[in-house]
Amino acid sequence: MPWNFTSKSRPGKTKAGSKDTTDVDPLAAIKAILTIARDGVAGLGVPGLEAGIGGLLSNVRDNDDDLRSLVGTVMQFNQTVTSPLQAEPLGVHRHITPDLRQRLEDLGRDLESICIDAENLLSRPRYKKLFMHQEGAGILNRLNQKLHNAIQNFQLKAAIVVELEIHQGFEKMDKEISGTKLVVEGARDVLSATISAETNQLGAVVADAQKDTRRELDRVAALTEAATERATQGLAQVSDGLSRAETAALNNQLQLLPRAQARYNSHLRNDARGCFEGTRKNTLEVISNWIGDESSSIPPIFWLCGLAGIGKSTIAHTIAEESDLQNKLGASFFFSRNETDRRNPMLVYPSLAYQLGVFNSDLKKLIVRSLERDPDIGLARMETQFKKLLAEPLAEWKGSNGAVVIVIDALDECSPEAGAEEILGQLAAEVRKIPVPLKILITSRPELHIREKFRSPILRNLSHSYTLHDIEDSIVQADIELFLRRRLNDVAEAHGIPTPWPTESELQKLVERSGILFIFASTAVRFIDSGKRRDPQSRLTLLLKEGKSKGTSKYKEVDTLYTQVLQYALAQEVDDDDDEDSEETQHVFRVVLETIALLQDPLPSGSLELLLNLEPGVVRSAIRHLHSVVIVPEDVGDAVRLAHPSFYDYLNNPERCLDPRLAIQPESHTRLAKSCFNTMISLLHKDPCGTGNPWLSNAEIPELESRLRLAVPPHLQYCCEHFASHLHHAGSDDKELIDLVEGFCNTKLLVWVETLSLLGKVDSAITSLRAMEDWYKRVYVHNPKTLNLLFDIQRVVLQYGYGIKKSSGHIFTTALLFAPPCSLTSQYASSAAVDCVILGKPSAWEETLFSVSTGNRLIRVAYSRDGAQVATGSEGGEVQVFSSVTGRETPLSQAHTAPIQCLAFSKDGKLLASASSDTTATVWDVAAGTPVARIQGHSDGVTWIAFSDDNSLLATASMDATLRTWDVSSGGERSCRRGSVGHLLCGAMSPDGTTIATGGPTGINIWDWESDQPKFQLDCTLQSMDGSIIEFLPDSNSLLCQAIGGDILVWDHRAGTRTYSTSSMKDETFLTLSPDGRQMACSNWMEGDRQALKVFTRDSDNWDAVTCHLIIRSWEHHFDRVASVAFSPDGSTLAFVSVDGSLRIWELPADAVVDENPFVEVPELEICTVSADGSCIAVASRKTPSVGIWRAIPGASPRTMALEEVPHNVWCSPDGQMFLTMGALQATDESGWKLRLWKTSTLECMTTWNADDSLSRNVSVAFSSNGHLLAYNFPSQAFPAADVAIVSVGSGKAQQGLQTFSKAEILAMAFSDDGSRLFYVSRKECGLWDLLGQSTLVTLHEEHPREVVSCRFISLHELILVTGPDQTTELNAFTFQSATLRRVDIVPGNLSRGNPASVKNGRLLCLEIRGDTLWEYNSSMERPLCWIPPPWRRVGNDGLVLSGSILIFPFDWTNIGVLDLEAVRRALPDSSSISTTSLTES
Repeated sequence: MPWNFTSKSRPGKTKAGSKDTTDVDPLAAIKAILTIARDGVAGLGVPGLEAGIGGLLSNVRDNDDDLRSLVGTVMQFNQTVTSPLQAEPLGVHRHITPDLRQRLEDLGRDLESICIDAENLLSRPRYKKLFMHQEGAGILNRLNQKLHNAIQNFQLKAAIVVELEIHQGFEKMDKEISGTKLVVEGARDVLSATISAETNQLGAVVADAQKDTRRELDRVAALTEAATERATQGLAQVSDGLSRAETAALNNQLQLLPRAQARYNSHLRNDARGCFEGTRKNTLEVISNWIGDESSSIPPIFWLCGLAGIGKSTIAHTIAEESDLQNKLGASFFFSRNETDRRNPMLVYPSLAYQLGVFNSDLKKLIVRSLERDPDIGLARMETQFKKLLAEPLAEWKGSNGAVVIVIDALDECSPEAGAEEILGQLAAEVRKIPVPLKILITSRPELHIREKFRSPILRNLSHSYTLHDIEDSIVQADIELFLRRRLNDVAEAHGIPTPWPTESELQKLVERSGILFIFASTAVRFIDSGKRRDPQSRLTLLLKEGKSKGTSKYKEVDTLYTQVLQYALAQEVDDDDDEDSEETQHVFRVVLETIALLQDPLPSGSLELLLNLEPGVVRSAIRHLHSVVIVPEDVGDAVRLAHPSFYDYLNNPERCLDPRLAIQPESHTRLAKSCFNTMISLLHKDPCGTGNPWLSNAEIPELESRLRLAVPPHLQYCCEHFASHLHHAGSDDKELIDLVEGFCNTKLLVWVETLSLLGKVDSAITSLRAMEDWYKRVYVHNPKTLNLLFDIQRVVLQYGYGIKKSSGHIFTTALLFAPPCSLTSQYASSAAVDCVILGKPSAWEETLFSVSTGNRLIRVAYSRDGAQVATGSEGGEVQVFSSVTGRETPLSQAHTAPIQCLAFSKDGKLLASASSDTTATVWDVAAGTPVARIQGHSDGVTWIAFSDDNSLLATASMDATLRTWDVSSGGERSCRRGSVGHLLCGAMSPDGTTIATGGPTGINIWDWESDQPKFQLDCTLQSMDGSIIEFLPDSNSLLCQAIGGDILVWDHRAGTRTYSTSSMKDETFLTLSPDGRQMACSNWMEGDRQALKVFTRDSDNWDAVTCHLIIRSWEHHFDRVASVAFSPDGSTLAFVSVDGSLRIWELPADAVVDENPFVEVPELEICTVSADGSCIAVASRKTPSVGIWRAIPGASPRTMALEEVPHNVWCSPDGQMFLTMGALQATDESGWKLRLWKTSTLECMTTWNADDSLSRNVSVAFSSNGHLLAYNFPSQAFPAADVAIVSVGSGKAQQGLQTFSKAEILAMAFSDDGSRLFYVSRKECGLWDLLGQSTLVTLHEEHPREVVSCRFISLHELILVTGPDQTTELNAFTFQSATLRRVDIVPGNLSRGNPASVKNGRLLCLEIRGDTLWEYNSSMERPLCWIPPPWRRVGNDGLVLSGSILIFPFDWTNIGVLDLEAVRRALPDSSSISTTSLTES
């Protein structure tokens, strides 16, 4: 029979908190089967067979499919061999024939061999993990095959049974026949008389034997059937165990999803209830019918809209609860503005996916598969989350038997609002593509941004809208009356009040005051029932008194109710205290209530007391009479929060809350801001987790969460994340708050960022810092130092944010080290983990606010009208949107197949239009990242696109020579007009939105939105036929363009006349104009690959009077060709993209004026060397023949000198007092080489040597330690046959000529300390010359059998060789002592020839840049040393130069990096705790 190892899931919901698995040993059934087999062969007298089965019983382990296959083979063994042997007559030893015994013994030996293999495998540690390993799986397969072969080699069941039984029967027959034969032979004379009787007797014997055989066969069959039944039961247990284990593993993986406690029955919603029985019948019936109707014509989305307090969430709760009981509820998410997780749109899809996985096991597998492919999918952008966690699993799921309900409540409380728009946009784009019959119920207030989404054509067709406040009042009031009557009857019973209570008139008055808002009725009941000191009747009487409110008519009664509740609670507080304490009591009451209302994330009562510096118990005491409007959990660890959002609306609106003692006042945020700063200043400290190791990445900190709970309690975490929201609303004239902000900036900025890193909240730092900077600028007399600190810390977070996110200590170990000298580095100098940067810090912060690498060849960029977003387009048709503040990406799905030619945002920034060479345009919903309209109709590439002022129309210009307008909502064409200037290259729209200009090869056409023909044609030939640009000036009447030849032309488009022209900028290529018309961005080119981006400013209407105040040189800032630029709306920043895929946002200086010549000749650094003592660094350029000398001291700058020859190499003397250059007059010339010796201090040439022959080979030079002697490896005039010449530095004359043994190329040389000996290494040998005796002391040509690739001397006694072919190089460390060369260490592998290395304590230490980190390693260890800034990384490992502990990064002629490695090593903790995770940037 087929065996099923996977349990089938039964439809049914999984209750919250229930476990899906139990601890079951999946091997129990297998052991039972093998026990049956072992017992079956017991007593057969075949020890090997019994031992073999026993071995299998002890050694078989679980290994997924391999184990299942093995179980099948064991079952085959049980059926074929074991079951027949269990028959009692066959268990007798004497019935086994010698032949059968031999076969059984052979089978036992086979099983013993299998046991040995199993024992070898199981002797390894952690057998389960090994069985999952490829090798373990292979061994298990072999065990399976061996057992299978053993069974096949044995006879089939029938053969065994027949042979044993037939042998027994025929043995008896043989004996009878033999006896008969003897009788016959002894009594031949009576044969004839007795033959008939004997024949009958023989027949009877045969018949008896046949009966015995049949009886035994029946017994064997019965035993086999019983064994099969037991095996089936065992395998069922195995299957169930495997299924449970699989479920447990899936659950563990599903737990990895980040999620909010936002399901309808979450413990955070303990106070939530469904509709009161008998109420909301009509509404619930409408929604239930919608869920039950699965026809394709029924929209999949139901939008339940209504005023605050009207009962939306109660209805949503009821639908979720009923759907759950019917096993239809897939997931639910109930938003809440009072809780961070429950208002965060990034947690919506992971939360829904988790619940869907719990809802159905098949869906769980599909969702987990997405998690296995990308474990961080829960942290991805929302578009990716929706696609991978919801859309794709639901599309692949085949197990739906009906509608799957998803409930999303209070979408209006999603923050930010764009998150709600993105959710709706993604549902609109994808819900119809999902084959599962989804029913998505969404509730919200009728907020504008949500109404507009549901009014869009695509969502209007996909949704059914139901407005609660449009229901007839009488129907709603009947429900409210029923609710009040039954709930107040419960109150009467609980308090022992005689019924009927209340009176009918009192009840009707409450119903009347409730209007259509259930929140009034429910709050009134809670208020009446919550009193302890007064009876419910007195509270009812209080409510029935006429209150005063000037609120709007729809909320008037609710406002009056809230006022009555608060005034009553306040009166009770005052009555409870002495008159002397009443003022203090009122103050505490107000402070506690305001704080609960204003918190961005609710806190437990104990945390509130710590934040407000109150005594324990004060918070719960202050709100003990407010349980009708404030949720106060019994568990003190749960958060205190408002019962309903309408209560916050009331408190925060002085026109609704008329009692000044109760309303939230402007100074409330000031008080909270001061509490936050006091908390942070007193509790924040460096290394809060106490690791003592700032090099650890956050992921490597042991028990991070538990450490954080102790180090960063809830109220401190709240302050770190939300202080800026209170500071934003605080007054800027509060002296105490000003002092706190300044003190925080002076002492806590870095540890605050460190704490945010540990909390995973670094992205929020920029928003908080900018809010703090904006607030501080409002201070009448502010401290410039504080503003500088805020500016600097923002630059640190922007430029080093990626590393800080990965490692909280990054801000101390590297960010402070590589930041330019500034207020921050000065103020926090003592906080730096190590001071190891000698040279290489930038002199000032770059103007780049941030730079993003997209990986696409970018060619277009555009700002949104509010400046908050930047869009980019690429050659491949990709469109992306970034935050202009943080650089966070909102990617859009792929819609184009050819280059993007133009991008344009709608006026409100919610829509983005892209035009492409593929003849189409696309309108995007920016928040959702999905297209809402596809524009098709042009026959050639679309070159320009723009929205009308009301965002209803879209205009496009195309190379097909037409200007067309389109309906944004439908994508339908509205008009098509053909111009008079040929194919349209570009376009522009006037700032007032009334006029369109399109440019072609022969001129510019002027249009309005309705005209069929151009109003005017401006005759001019544009500067560029590809990428031409025309711009309107702010007055909307003037138009600017650049004509052929470079002249800037200004036109009055109303009259069709040219009003101005200038040739002052004819050498520039015009790119764009700022919105105020005062700034122009242009570019200039030199030598094809060098570009300067320039910004000009005009101070008047005279275009001749422009000044250049910014030049961005591509070769200085290392970007490729700039393809497009855009000014921010306020003109303060410039965004530009280049074809290398980078987007940069550059801060424009306010008043700076720079030299207009962009091409200042700066040599390209190509050669770098350093003196042995590390004091002098020499750099050289071949492209611009020159040399620069640096002193390795902080703040040094190079002294530069032009050279006559193109330099080939440079060497420094050991003490750095001299340097040697070698070069030729032409870079390609291999003759005419000159060596020049220079004095470092004066850059004077001391001596010149001419080479007599070609120097195409490697040139090696060595200085003696005192600088008196110089050795070089080419012939001199004095010693033409020598391989090496020894030269006197003072006279410049050659003193000796030395010859090598093999004449092989010399790679390196070194003098002894006293200058008496010279050691050399060639490609074939090593040797030592005695310069005083003029002889070779030793030649060691046999010591390095592999080819020497390169050689570097550490000292005379230590050198490093790189040997072997390029593909299999080895790094070797040798010592040379007493004429003996000995290798002391080796690092094999594909090493770069330029990898710097040193020898320390006889061991090699190699250095390598990996990603953004400098690593140190040898054959037995590796560890990261420090993070390296982007400019330093460009040198690569081949470009690094090492001398002793000085490591040089020659990345720029005017700025090289110099690192003190020993300082880094001293600062490192124990190497065993060093992070081995690089902070490599994406």
